[in-house]
Amino acid sequence: MLIAVPASIDKVIDEASTGLRVIVSAPNAYMLPIWYRDAIKKMPDVVATTAERQWGGLYKDDRQPIVAFGIDSDIAEVYPETNLLPEQINEFLHQRDAAAVGEMLMRKYDWHIGDRVTLKNGDSKLALTFQIIASLRAHMTRNSFIFRREYFDEGVKKTYGVDITDAASFITVRVARITDVPKVIEEIDGRFRNSEYETSTITESDSIANGVSAIADLSTIIF
Repeated sequence: MLIAVPASIDKVIDEASTGLRVIVSAPNAYMLPIWYRDAIKKMPDVVATTAERQWGGLYKDDRQPIVAFGIDSDIAEVYPETNLLPEQINEFLHQRDAAAVGEMLMRKYDWHIGDRVTLKNGDSKLALTFQIIASLRAHMTRNSFIFRREYFDEGVKKTYGVDITDAASFITVRVARITDVPKVIEEIDGRFRNSEYETSTITESDSIANGVSAIADLSTIIF
């Protein structure tokens, strides 16, 4: 069971390394302007883009944090491996509180499709209730909690009076072919170089590897 932890992390990174997505962030700023998403989508060899919001929501209490991601409505174009049914895609498109949840999270909290789940901010002021419309089985999404970014942005504006609708935590870009990835990365960063919000674009596998770098010694400790 212990050895399965680093093995699982390695498997996710390996799967991501064969993927067609790159992650665009702003090293010199907290957020990226939303219009970057549309500008990148028009670039050659780009299939789809989504502006994402990362949120560390709490389920029930602060001992159960869930890293959730708010995305645009085009989930199937950017994340085709979710294998959502047409009716589930339609729900995600038209139901603002819809959420697609990884099967491991579903099992952990005994959630089921159709359940309504409430996540809260650390200060407990912001509380959003989602309806689970799909279970995600792909290895990379088994611990994911994906929802509509607009729903979160509306909640922040209503709760705190802050408008964040024109900003994103990062932008995920799906590329046409694996051989096009280096060219797309260069084009994106070149497009916004010397701008107020310069970009740093890396592959999805590098992004995941950076995310687990804080526990880089985990494998050694476990072995």
